[in-house]
Amino acid sequence: MEPSFSGKPIEEAFQATHTSITQAFLNQQTPQLDSNGDGLTNTPQDYTHLAQQAIGNGIVYAGTYHH
Repeated sequence: MEPSFSGKPIEEAFQATHTSITQAFLNQQTPQLDSNGDGLTNTPQDYTHLAQQAIGNGIVYAGTYHH
């Protein structure tokens, strides 16, 4: 299962947010992501690292757990 936020992978959600904010603020604001802590933002390595991360606390909802 891919980590998701509102039904989309986190990387895809960030890309959509990046596009929206950049357009809304006429390129005066740019969201930055440094998920691997190397000090460089929005690199392919950040997105690779992000694919291994999930938003949430790992709660299993009733009816979704199968023995």
